[in-house]
Amino acid sequence: FTAGEKVAPFDDHSKGVEAGAALLKRWWTVFKTPEGRAEAAAEAAELFNALGRPHEAVKLCDEVAAGAPGTWGAERCARLSAQIRLPELSLSARVVPPPGRGALTIGARNIDAVHLRLYPAKPEEIRTLRERSGIEPWANLLNTPTEELVREFLRQKKPLRSWIAGTVPPNPHVHVSTNTDLPDAPPGLHLVMASGDAAFRPGSSMLSAALVNV
Repeated sequence: FTAGEKVAPFDDHSKGVEAGAALLKRWWTVFKTPEGRAEAAAEAAELFNALGRPHEAVKLCDEVAAGAPGTWGAERCARLSAQIRLPELSLSARVVPPPGRGALTIGARNIDAVHLRLYPAKPEEIRTLRERSGIEPWANLLNTPTEELVREFLRQKKPLRSWIAGTVPPNPHVHVSTNTDLPDAPPGLHLVMASGDAAFRPGSSMLSAALVNV
């Protein structure tokens, strides 16, 4: 898999990768030396992750950590496992008619529930913050609200609405993308914030934000 130019391609690439991952996983149990076993398992774990099965990669890496500690393969597995276990959160919005059905798309990994807040926003206050931060052009701020804007709203405003969206994946560590509605949003411009916890604390909470026009 690391020297694909030296062999004939698979008729079905995904099935070939699956077969390779299964073989490497089996080598983890049959190879004699800890280094060889761990290296085979690390290769298998990376293939499982590439196949969209990160839970299998993490499970195998945990076995390597317990069964072959101190090996290069165990170090590779530890890095891969740490990467897979990292939480991720993203929020995007699109223009929708009132009351805001399907306005938001949440992307999350390793977060079972995303906390959301809806803040009313005025174009003039957004414009003032834009001028202060020096962002050009105007569309950049609408697409990606700045950290300063998020902090300003958290410090000075009370949310118009608060709610929770579930993002439980079919298997652990799998990235989830889900559409969600705005809860009875009045017409106008709004800032929506998403947080990985209920605190909404800049610097410690995982935050993402989007401006949406209803």
